[in-house]
Amino acid sequence: MNVKATLFPVFGLFVLFGLYAGCAKSPQAEGLAPQAFQAQLAGNPNALLVDIYLKDKPRQVGLPNAQVLKLGEQKPRAAFTDVDHARAVYLYCGDGQGSGQIAKILDDMGFAEVYSLKGGVKAWKEAGLPLQPVSELPTFQAATASAVP
Repeated sequence: MNVKATLFPVFGLFVLFGLYAGCAKSPQAEGLAPQAFQAQLAGNPNALLVDIYLKDKPRQVGLPNAQVLKLGEQKPRAAFTDVDHARAVYLYCGDGQGSGQIAKILDDMGFAEVYSLKGGVKAWKEAGLPLQPVSELPTFQAATASAVP
């Protein structure tokens, strides 16, 4: 039996799997620490800031100037279909898990820049950053999705 002929296809599979695994996960979906999230958001005046609100995890506060996407009432893929895919989208939720999942969906949809807040509102609050009552935030609508002021 020829060892080279046997090992070459196996090695090729490992290389292909390594390339696929490296491309399968967007670095944006990993999440940004609160200060980095705030700095990037402030540096991008055309960014879209979206609060991923989970009905089963209600909370009283969110980030200033965000738009609320209520999961259960709105489906992420449908909600973001009409949003410019070249536009930077910043997502957060209560703990960072839900927004990380939505970031991956948007990445799969072809959005160029999608960022999730690592640790969510909890981490943002612990960092001493500004908050706004969720009741004061507008509901997300792609047609009226305006830039962060």
